[in-house]
Amino acid sequence: MKLSVRNIFTLLLIFIAGSIYSQGLSGLTLEFNAACVSQSHNTFTAKFKWTPPMPNGSNQYILELSDETGNFSNPKILGTYTDRNNQLEPKVTFQFPKEVHGNAYKIRVRSTYPAHSVESTSFSAYFLEINTPLVLNGGHSDETLCPGHSKTISVDKQRAKAYRWYKDNQLIANEKGHSLVVSQAGTYYAEVDYGDYCSNSASTRSNNVVFSAAGTSGLTISGTPADAIICKGNSYTMTASVQNATATYKWFRNGTQISSGVGMYSFTTANTTSAAGIYHVEMFSGQGCSELSNKIEVRFKDSFLANISSEEGNVILPGKTKNLSVTTTAPSPTYQWYKNDVEIVGANGASYTANQAGKYHAKVTQSGDCANSVNTQVITLVNPDKYTVTIDYKTPYTDCTYDKIALVVKSIVASKGSDKFNIPASDYNLFTYQWLKDETVFPSSPTSEVLVSSIANNGRYSLQLGLSGASGVSFPRSNELTVQLADGDYVKLNNGDQALQFCSEKHLLKASVEDANATYTWFKDGVSIKEEKGGYQLEISETGLYHVQITTSGDCKASSNFVYAEKKEVFANWINQNTQKQAFLNYKTYRLGISHNMTNPTIQWYRNNMPITGENQPNYTVNQPGSYHVELTEVGGCGATIRTTPKQFVAPIGFNAVIGYRESQNACGGTEVTMELQKLEAILSKTTDTQETVLIPANEYEKFDLQWVKNDVPEAGQKAPQITIHKPATGVVSDNYSLNVGYGTIIVNSNQLSVSFITIPDVTITSTSQTLPEEGSLELIASIRSNEFNYQWFLKDNKIPDATTPILNITQKGEYHLVISAGKCSKKSNILDIKENIYYIPNVITPNNGDNINNFWKIPEKYKKDNVKIYIYSPEGKLEFSTTNYKNDWPKNYTKDLNKRALVYLYVIEIDGKVEKQGTISVLK
Repeated sequence: MKLSVRNIFTLLLIFIAGSIYSQGLSGLTLEFNAACVSQSHNTFTAKFKWTPPMPNGSNQYILELSDETGNFSNPKILGTYTDRNNQLEPKVTFQFPKEVHGNAYKIRVRSTYPAHSVESTSFSAYFLEINTPLVLNGGHSDETLCPGHSKTISVDKQRAKAYRWYKDNQLIANEKGHSLVVSQAGTYYAEVDYGDYCSNSASTRSNNVVFSAAGTSGLTISGTPADAIICKGNSYTMTASVQNATATYKWFRNGTQISSGVGMYSFTTANTTSAAGIYHVEMFSGQGCSELSNKIEVRFKDSFLANISSEEGNVILPGKTKNLSVTTTAPSPTYQWYKNDVEIVGANGASYTANQAGKYHAKVTQSGDCANSVNTQVITLVNPDKYTVTIDYKTPYTDCTYDKIALVVKSIVASKGSDKFNIPASDYNLFTYQWLKDETVFPSSPTSEVLVSSIANNGRYSLQLGLSGASGVSFPRSNELTVQLADGDYVKLNNGDQALQFCSEKHLLKASVEDANATYTWFKDGVSIKEEKGGYQLEISETGLYHVQITTSGDCKASSNFVYAEKKEVFANWINQNTQKQAFLNYKTYRLGISHNMTNPTIQWYRNNMPITGENQPNYTVNQPGSYHVELTEVGGCGATIRTTPKQFVAPIGFNAVIGYRESQNACGGTEVTMELQKLEAILSKTTDTQETVLIPANEYEKFDLQWVKNDVPEAGQKAPQITIHKPATGVVSDNYSLNVGYGTIIVNSNQLSVSFITIPDVTITSTSQTLPEEGSLELIASIRSNEFNYQWFLKDNKIPDATTPILNITQKGEYHLVISAGKCSKKSNILDIKENIYYIPNVITPNNGDNINNFWKIPEKYKKDNVKIYIYSPEGKLEFSTTNYKNDWPKNYTKDLNKRALVYLYVIEIDGKVEKQGTISVLK
């Protein structure tokens, strides 16, 4: 980690402020609004703040994710970070598990040394497993509903955890499944439920399915009494609201048809126990849809339910009571409670408070019509004969990582024989607690939780449970937990101070613990830089954040405090570092200044190595040429003396002036042109071959005496850095211009430019082909052919020597263009890209098929020369033919095998003894 001066002062201020503000975590910020996680997008960031002093070097930051309700009872670890202990605002990157699905997740970051934590605000997190449109109802978009009927529609992708259903663009409440029962006309569609934020990101909206209603609905059934509650042994008559003597009626009980008939619009149940049930009727008039009625549930008055329940389990502790209660469906019940099948006198309410173990139940009686009684199930309250306690770490824990940890009761299980009962946490206060460390009593408050916060208390912990008033009961010791805390105060650097400054090249850091058998690991800016047995010292030479970690056999690693060690690099620099040597011009003011970080330095300015009397301030104004430097000597601090490099101010011995056309102008074809002074250099020194120059800024040109010259005659009144020249009304102008530049007694002449207002016409070049012929040359012709112009041909932007006529004969491929000129004016033609012919060598001939075509092997003319030799080999590899100046006359004679089969020959073409081409010739019959 590189630390700037700003970082250094910020850290020092924060170290000082650490004594005012408490150390720890704060400000956990998520750099996202919602986590819409997918296979291609699962990288998220968060940042948090740490208030100094800095954490111990062994500290870990642990990033955790809650469940979908924001509960951290079983968090998922998103990341563990050990390299952020030197950062005040750590930033972490992490990924979400693919199971996330909810709107109230939280993220928590915990530190281990010291132990702190901070939580984020709630946010939505969903894994977008499905992110393509759903297909609803198999893609069918139109459905018809008969009156009273319903139809189930479903989506094709049914693996999502929840869906959203819409009717006429309105969300249907409480419908989360992958299918929907539709009983009303309307337009329906679905999408995967990824919460309010992420649902729009997934694009899962299905196609629309439109349900239309067929016919008219109005078929209902009713009876007397209207609530359809009857006594056992009675029947019940139901009548349809639509009474059609020609329609067919089908009657159903609990979804099963029980009767049907034409005109059967009334139905009476049997007067047996089978009368109870849910009834409806379906009517079919012979055309269109059938109609379904509403449903009526026929019930018996004396058929009711009664259930007993116990408040928080079935264990009754000594001196405690247990509330028992009955729920029933009887409309006007009375109650009688029993213990061990014996009536409890006076216990005739819906609830009973028991204070003893036993078997309890209640009898519920319905009086009046259809009177009946029902016994609840039996609930057994027990006095346990054994209590087993289990302890655990309150938060996630790892040995040698935390500076403190709380131990808590995880569970208390009461047992009676083989029966076990969990004691609710609300009853934990009835017990007594004695914590033990290494088999001895650990002095602490007698509660279900104990905090271990010192390495002096490292050891094995267990818990002894007790209960006042319990006799003959077993209380076995709890399980055992090991606590091995890290010690942040065991070793210190710099006497525990968090900052130091050194001026020398080296500085020695020492650990407060010197152990020849321990391993010392030294860190700079969070990175290990040295590990050595017994190495309790570290020589440093750089600014950085240092700490040391000590490891001894069988113990935790001990980390020291952080020390910010600043190496004070004393400096003194010119404020303007750009130029060490510059021209001294009498129209300018030159101010020199020094910046430094020295402590109360003395300052002395020098000219040509001689002290300048009275000049002891950081700034100085130069008023004559010379070599200037300054010396600073620190009083206090590191006591350093610094001499700056000299700055030289030299009176010019001459100037270089260059004029040019403004913005690449020239007079060719125009009516006016502007020239300007484009470069002015002061010559500070020169030899026969070289010059030392300094560029004069353009805004200083007017400080010089300027005079424009035309054809060696000064132009009256033209003394500005630029001049505009106009084309005369008649005649052709070709004048030479230059500029005289004066400074004191020095006068120099610039370069000379020629001005010509000549119009050059557009020129094009053409040829009869853009491909070189096999033999001979290709002619390129200019569209303008006149002795008034000069001609120059180019190949790929390179001048072609002696190519200065309007016509050019070429034998070489490439990109050609022409420039025509007159005076200083010129114009460039178009570009012709001339290609080389690719000459084809045949590989098949047919000398014996009777068409008198393709009888001979014919090759391009370029291979019919004295320096080109042709070789043809038979299928057996024997040389059959060879020649130079080939006449395109092979084969003259055919082999006897040709009439039987095709033959394949090999040819080789050599140019100047080197193989140019080779291949095969297939001779077909």
